[in-house]
Amino acid sequence: SYPVISVAGWHGTTTPAATVAELGTNARKICEASAGFPLGVVTAMDRSLILRIRCPEATRWEHL
Repeated sequence: SYPVISVAGWHGTTTPAATVAELGTNARKICEASAGFPLGVVTAMDRSLILRIRCPEATRWEHL
């Protein structure tokens, strides 16, 4: 299990349309900030889509 955070003001490069490189860069920043603890990110507008980040490198969007 891992915490899930919800982001109300979604913008920037961490979106479902992001490239693998963009997701990797942002996931590394998130992993550093969370001390390597895995987490999930959902948007307030579409709770059926979650960004799963398993530090350090396994990052992917999934439909719930």
